[in-house]
This record gives sequence, structure tokens and C-alpha cells, in this order.
Amino acid sequence: MAVQQVIPEEITVQVLDQTNTMLEFRTKTNIRLIKIMVAYCVKTGLDIQTLRFRYDGYPIHQDDTPATMQMEDKSVIEVYQDQTGA
Repeated sequence: MAVQQVIPEEITVQVLDQTNTMLEFRTKTNIRLIKIMVAYCVKTGLDIQTLRFRYDGYPIHQDDTPATMQMEDKSVIEVYQDQTGA
């Protein structure tokens, strides 16, 4: 009996910042979201240490994937810049 291999689906993930600027990234559902987070930082010139990424109200961790976060095509990740100062 042959083992059926599941092929990861490719989806578009949208990253929305606090100014309502949206960037889109294509990824497979089994790829860690840290890759999108880093790509977002490279495109925007922001430091990943100063940002928080959330999906559906939940924080995104380095090992999360679109599959583990139950994302679908055109899912939106919200990105927030950490507040500093008093």
C-alpha cells in the first residue's frame, strides 16, 4: 500500500501595518512564518525586534506556519511596532 503524500498548498499572506499599508507574500502552508516576518522587515527597513506580528488576535511565533495558524489564502497578519518610552 502506497503512502499518500500531502502536497503543501501555496497561499498569499497579507501583512497589514498600523498605517493600513499592506504587503503580500506567497508561501506554502508548511513554511515557517518567520520567513515572511523577516521578508517584511527587509522590505520595510524595520527591525524585527521592535515589531509584533499577530494573526486573528494571536501572537505569531517563529515556529508557526500558515497550517498551524489555520490560515487560508489572503489571510491578514497584523504588524504592530512596540511602544517605547513612558
